[in-house]
Amino acid sequence: MDKAGEEERRRSMIIAWQIWEMRNKSIFKGVHSETRDIQLVIDRYIINSAGRDTNLKGKSANKDLHLIRRIGDNTGARWKPPTSNSWKLNTDAAWRADTNTGGIGWILRDEKGEVIKADCRIIRTERNITYLEVMAICEGLRAIRQEHCRPIQQEHCRPIHLESDSLEAIHLLHRQCQDQTEIIWLLEEIWQMMEDMKIVSMRHISREANKVAHDLARRAMENDLREE
Repeated sequence: MDKAGEEERRRSMIIAWQIWEMRNKSIFKGVHSETRDIQLVIDRYIINSAGRDTNLKGKSANKDLHLIRRIGDNTGARWKPPTSNSWKLNTDAAWRADTNTGGIGWILRDEKGEVIKADCRIIRTERNITYLEVMAICEGLRAIRQEHCRPIQQEHCRPIHLESDSLEAIHLLHRQCQDQTEIIWLLEEIWQMMEDMKIVSMRHISREANKVAHDLARRAMENDLREE
C-alpha cells in the first residue's frame, strides 16, 4: 500500500473506532454523545499528527484538518461526497461462516463529508453474507427514517444516495435477481422505506470507496470474537 493509501486507512480507522466507542457508551453506560463529539476527537488527532508532519515535511495542520472533514473526496476509488443539499448512506457487512457471526455497519454523511449518523452491530445468523449486506442497508434506512424522515419531519429529510460494495445487494434492490425468496420480507421493508424517503440513487462501489462502513462492520464482528 502506498503512503497516501495508508494515511487514508489510518484516518478511516480513527473515525470507525470513535463511532464504536460512542455506540458502546450509549448502549452499556447510557452516555449519549453528539455527532460533533466525533469531529472534536478527530480534529485533535489530526492537529497533533499534522504538527508532527510539519516538523518533518512542512505540512500544515489546517490542510490536514480540511482533508479529514472530506474523507475520500479526491479522485480514484476513494469516497466521494454527495451532491449539494443531499446525504450519502454507505453500508457494509462482514461475515465468518465458521462462527455464524457477522457485523454490519453504516454511515450517513453530507456534501461536506460531515457525519450525520453512524452505527454498527453484531448479528448472529446461519444465513449468508448477502443477507447481512441487505440487513446493513435496512438498518441504516431504519435509523435515518426514525430520526430524520418521519412524516412530520419530511421537510428536514434530504435526498439520499445509497452506496454498497455488494453488487448482489444492489441488484436485489433493483429487482434484478430472480431468487429473492429467502429475504423477500427484508427487501419489501426496504422498498417500502424507499417510497417514504427520498432515495435518489442506489449504486455499487468498490470496497476502497466504502472504507469507513467496511471498517465499522469488521470492528463489530471482531470485537465480539475477542469478547468470547
